[in-house]
Amino acid sequence: MIEVKDHQLECTKCGNAFVFAAKEAARFNEKGLTNIPKKCPDCRAKERAKQEQKLRVAVNCAECGVAFEIPFEPARNADGTLARPVYCVEHFERPDSPATPATS
Repeated sequence: MIEVKDHQLECTKCGNAFVFAAKEAARFNEKGLTNIPKKCPDCRAKERAKQEQKLRVAVNCAECGVAFEIPFEPARNADGTLARPVYCVEHFERPDSPATPATS
């Protein structure tokens, strides 16, 4: 449990001093968080924004046509079409799916 008081801290990323306020400490305790932050609010916000900007590519399932997003750029042919079929979770995990290798 974090002591509910103002903490004077130094950011491990940028080195700037920042205050971890008693109000924030109380909120951390309510959420069950037990560690005092090591990064200032600006650095934490930049990391969150970077996470949110990660690559997401819209594709359609080769089996059912449903649109979904994947976290990578799939291989494409010279004409821009997908080099290999991409399947949604439902069809990728099905035992009879072309994406599932046959066992013999």
